[in-house]
Amino acid sequence: CSMNYVTGNFDVCGTYLQGTVNTSYDRLVNLFGEPITRSDDKVQVEWAVKFDDGTLATIYDWKEDTNPSDVTEWHIGGFSQAAVYNVIDEVI
Repeated sequence: CSMNYVTGNFDVCGTYLQGTVNTSYDRLVNLFGEPITRSDDKVQVEWAVKFDDGTLATIYDWKEDTNPSDVTEWHIGGFSQAAVYNVIDEVI
């Protein structure tokens, strides 16, 4: 079952890749709002999500050369596998 969550500009320092999810950019925007845009050479857009159970997750494109709206495989970062489970529960 889905959990409540909030999105924002959380301190995600130390999170790392936990898994991936296949979904559309539009689906992520519908669920989590507009992403944070980044200007580094690895990530163009990112969402930071905090779930009610305290799990922090990031959803981001990783080394994609295409426009974010065309990306279908998204990386999920966090401190544990709970980040993946919580994101997938929302997306599916």
